[in-house]
Amino acid sequence: MKKSNKVLFATVSLVLSLFALNANAEPTKSEGRGKGQRAERSGEQMGAKLNLTDTQKTQMKALQTEQRVAMEAIRNDESLTQEQRREKARTSREGFEAQRKAILTPEQQAIAAAERANRTDKGEKGKKGERKGGEGKAKK
Repeated sequence: MKKSNKVLFATVSLVLSLFALNANAEPTKSEGRGKGQRAERSGEQMGAKLNLTDTQKTQMKALQTEQRVAMEAIRNDESLTQEQRREKARTSREGFEAQRKAILTPEQQAIAAAERANRTDKGEKGKKGERKGGEGKAKK
């Protein structure tokens, strides 16, 4: 990546993070808490495990905000069929994942991959559609 692209990316990330900080202000008691805060807390935990620099934290937060906006736009696009939304969301997630990976060092990428694998292993026990006995729902 050329130096001018890195500077541009850092500037855009900084601006987006400023908007994100304003948008993620603590909710009042009447507003409650939602999935966004769980994701934010999870991101903070992963950031601690990866030992992110302040710059990386800012870039990641901006990317998270950008992804949230993009996914919401996809969900609200009524011109798309459900299958088109799924495909567009999958493509979008892959693009954001590549951007996240570019922010991390090779060592941090390895830690993140191990954490993802660990999370996937834990999730195998309770996959959607499985019953306690391990049997999936019968297809009709």
